[in-house]
Amino acid sequence: MNNDAGGWLWLFIDVILTVLLLGGLIYGTIQWRLRSRNSDVQQVRNDLTAHNYRTAPTRKGAGNTAGSATIVAAAVIVVAVIALGLYAHFADRNMQQAAVSSGTTTDRIDRNANPNR
Repeated sequence: MNNDAGGWLWLFIDVILTVLLLGGLIYGTIQWRLRSRNSDVQQVRNDLTAHNYRTAPTRKGAGNTAGSATIVAAAVIVVAVIALGLYAHFADRNMQQAAVSSGTTTDRIDRNANPNR
Protein backbone atom coordinates (compact mmCIF):
# COMPACT_ATOMS: atom_id res chain seq x y z
CA MET A 1 0.00 0.00 0.00
CA ASN A 2 3.07 2.24 0.11
CA ASN A 3 2.96 2.73 -3.67
CA ASP A 4 -0.77 3.45 -3.65
CA ALA A 5 -1.23 7.19 -3.32
CA GLY A 6 -4.98 6.96 -2.85
CA GLY A 7 -5.09 4.02 -0.43
CA TRP A 8 -6.78 5.78 2.45
CA LEU A 9 -8.87 7.82 0.05
CA TRP A 10 -9.99 4.66 -1.73
CA LEU A 11 -11.00 3.21 1.63
CA PHE A 12 -12.93 6.36 2.50
CA ILE A 13 -14.72 6.79 -0.85
CA ASP A 14 -15.32 3.20 -1.89
CA VAL A 15 -15.95 1.60 1.47
CA ILE A 16 -17.00 4.09 4.14
CA LEU A 17 -19.13 6.36 1.94
CA THR A 18 -20.72 3.33 0.27
CA VAL A 19 -21.64 1.88 3.66
CA LEU A 20 -23.03 5.27 4.75
CA LEU A 21 -25.08 5.53 1.55
CA LEU A 22 -26.39 2.01 2.02
CA GLY A 23 -27.28 2.78 5.64
CA GLY A 24 -29.09 5.94 4.58
CA LEU A 25 -31.05 4.08 1.93
CA ILE A 26 -32.04 1.35 4.38
CA TYR A 27 -33.03 3.90 7.03
CA GLY A 28 -35.06 5.91 4.51
CA THR A 29 -36.80 2.80 3.22
CA ILE A 30 -37.74 1.71 6.73
CA GLN A 31 -39.02 5.17 7.61
CA TRP A 32 -41.02 5.36 4.39
CA ARG A 33 -42.63 1.97 4.97
CA LEU A 34 -43.53 2.77 8.56
CA ARG A 35 -44.92 6.14 7.51
CA SER A 36 -47.10 4.76 4.73
CA ARG A 37 -48.86 2.14 6.89
CA ASN A 38 -50.50 4.60 9.29
CA SER A 39 -53.83 5.68 7.76
CA ASP A 40 -54.25 8.69 10.11
CA VAL A 41 -50.89 10.10 9.08
CA GLN A 42 -51.73 9.44 5.43
CA GLN A 43 -55.00 11.40 5.76
CA VAL A 44 -53.27 14.34 7.47
CA ARG A 45 -50.56 14.32 4.79
CA ASN A 46 -53.18 14.33 2.01
CA ASP A 47 -55.09 17.17 3.67
CA LEU A 48 -51.93 19.26 4.10
CA THR A 49 -50.90 18.60 0.50
CA ALA A 50 -54.31 19.71 -0.77
CA HIS A 51 -54.13 22.80 1.46
CA ASN A 52 -50.66 23.67 0.15
CA TYR A 53 -51.84 23.35 -3.44
CA ARG A 54 -54.76 25.68 -2.76
CA THR A 55 -52.62 28.28 -0.95
CA ALA A 56 -49.47 28.12 -3.04
CA PRO A 57 -47.02 30.99 -2.44
CA THR A 58 -47.31 33.72 -5.04
CA ARG A 59 -43.69 34.85 -5.08
CA LYS A 60 -40.76 32.69 -6.01
CA GLY A 61 -38.74 31.39 -3.06
CA ALA A 62 -41.53 31.88 -0.52
CA GLY A 63 -41.98 28.14 -0.03
CA ASN A 64 -40.31 25.68 2.27
CA THR A 65 -36.65 26.62 2.83
CA ALA A 66 -35.78 23.36 4.59
CA GLY A 67 -35.97 21.55 1.26
CA SER A 68 -33.54 23.94 -0.39
CA ALA A 69 -31.14 23.61 2.53
CA THR A 70 -31.22 19.84 2.06
CA ILE A 71 -30.52 20.22 -1.65
CA VAL A 72 -27.58 22.53 -0.94
CA ALA A 73 -26.17 20.10 1.64
CA ALA A 74 -26.49 17.21 -0.82
CA ALA A 75 -24.80 19.27 -3.55
CA VAL A 76 -21.91 20.12 -1.22
CA ILE A 77 -21.44 16.45 -0.36
CA VAL A 78 -21.47 15.45 -4.04
CA VAL A 79 -18.92 18.13 -4.91
CA ALA A 80 -16.70 17.07 -1.99
CA VAL A 81 -16.78 13.41 -3.05
CA ILE A 82 -15.95 14.35 -6.65
CA ALA A 83 -13.10 16.58 -5.47
CA LEU A 84 -11.70 13.79 -3.28
CA GLY A 85 -11.91 11.35 -6.17
CA LEU A 86 -10.11 13.75 -8.51
CA TYR A 87 -7.47 14.37 -5.86
CA ALA A 88 -6.87 10.64 -5.49
CA HIS A 89 -6.69 10.18 -9.25
CA PHE A 90 -4.19 12.97 -9.85
CA ALA A 91 -2.12 12.14 -6.77
CA ASP A 92 -1.84 8.55 -7.99
CA ARG A 93 -0.91 9.69 -11.49
CA ASN A 94 1.72 12.13 -10.20
CA MET A 95 3.19 9.44 -7.98
CA GLN A 96 3.40 7.03 -10.91
CA GLN A 97 5.06 9.67 -13.09
CA ALA A 98 7.57 10.44 -10.34
CA ALA A 99 8.34 6.74 -9.95
CA VAL A 100 8.88 6.33 -13.70
CA SER A 101 11.11 9.39 -13.97
CA SER A 102 13.23 8.31 -11.00
CA GLY A 103 13.49 4.74 -12.28
CA THR A 104 11.94 3.08 -9.24
CA THR A 105 9.17 1.18 -10.99
CA THR A 106 8.94 -2.52 -10.29
CA ASP A 107 9.78 -3.39 -13.93
CA ARG A 108 13.10 -1.56 -13.76
CA ILE A 109 13.92 -3.03 -10.38
CA ASP A 110 13.18 -6.55 -11.67
CA ARG A 111 15.25 -6.00 -14.83
CA ASN A 112 18.17 -4.75 -12.79
CA ALA A 113 17.95 -7.75 -10.50
CA ASN A 114 17.69 -10.20 -13.42
CA PRO A 115 19.39 -8.78 -16.55
CA ASN A 116 18.59 -11.91 -18.63
CA ARG A 117 14.93 -11.09 -18.64
